[in-house]
This record gives sequence, structure tokens and C-alpha cells, in this order.
Amino acid sequence: MSYFLSYFCNFILKHKINNLSVEPQLKTHLEPEDFYINSQGKMVLTEKYLLKRGYCCGNACKHCPYGHENVIQ
Repeated sequence: MSYFLSYFCNFILKHKINNLSVEPQLKTHLEPEDFYINSQGKMVLTEKYLLKRGYCCGNACKHCPYGHENVIQ
């Protein structure tokens, strides 16, 4: 086992970290009415959720209520 992996495992055990995630955590909880799955199987966020989130993320969301202000052209 590499030094880094050994260190990381020991860190987790020492601090009892149970809920590690590589993905960033959303600041608001997703409810069933906040999204739908389109015909390609992708999750699409609704305008209601995007307003609740409070800012344009820059990903050119289909229902962006902020006019895609942070989307790089």
C-alpha cells in the first residue's frame, strides 16, 4: 500500500469520517418537484429549484431563471 493511501485510511479511521463524497454537496435538498429525467435519461433541474439555489451555475441549464449570466460563450 502506498504511503498516501495508508495515511488517508488512518486519517479516516482516526477521525471516524463516515460520509465521504467526491461530489460537491448541494446547499439545498432536492425534492421530487425540483427535477425530472428527460428522454435521454439525464436529470434536468426545474426553474423552481434553480431559484431556490439562488445563482446561475454557468452550465447553461435549460430552465435557468438568471438568463445564463455566468455561461461562457
